[in-house]
Amino acid sequence: MPTTQRAPMPEHPRVAGAKHVAFPYAVKATDTEGVIEGYASVFGVTDFYNEVVDKGAFTKTLDEHPHIPVFWEHWELAGVSVEHREDDKGLWVRGELNMDVQVGREAWALARQGAVTGLSIGFRPIKVDKPENPRDATHIKELRLYEYSLVSFPANEAATIETVKALVEPPADAESLRAALHSLETFQLHETLRRLRNGRRTHTR
Repeated sequence: MPTTQRAPMPEHPRVAGAKHVAFPYAVKATDTEGVIEGYASVFGVTDFYNEVVDKGAFTKTLDEHPHIPVFWEHWELAGVSVEHREDDKGLWVRGELNMDVQVGREAWALARQGAVTGLSIGFRPIKVDKPENPRDATHIKELRLYEYSLVSFPANEAATIETVKALVEPPADAESLRAALHSLETFQLHETLRRLRNGRRTHTR
């Protein structure tokens, strides 16, 4: 029988040496359903992994790869970035969660509640400045950005989701509360999987 060759898999943020590093945030609700805003990365801050993202690191990747998905815990696709730019502080983003899928609704409800505490970028370093002293921080000069995620426990305490926009008040019905509780109950599993991925050369920022 003839054999069928599979096409090569596209590069994905969870494989081939991709990294992830997270940042915490503060939330307030406004008037647009499913929209989050804030800093997915902050320049000049040394994170848990002793790495620093320098200003300008996102310039090329935002120009060449403007479509950026939004994930939940780097695991489930939850929406898409509708605006993103570098400023003097870091990478500012506006993401639109998909309210037609369960993960989008749950992520949005937990963000409005304040149960999730961070944004995290999925990336691959392209150009780095490694210090002679291993105790000094490595500076990331350029990177390839794959996605950013809402996460519960960040590696860096500087980036923020500044706004969680909503058209209605936080849901109080039993179904929504059960969905939120389900997400909280499964968070430890997501964290375990994320750390296992870190062990396979996946890094969380």
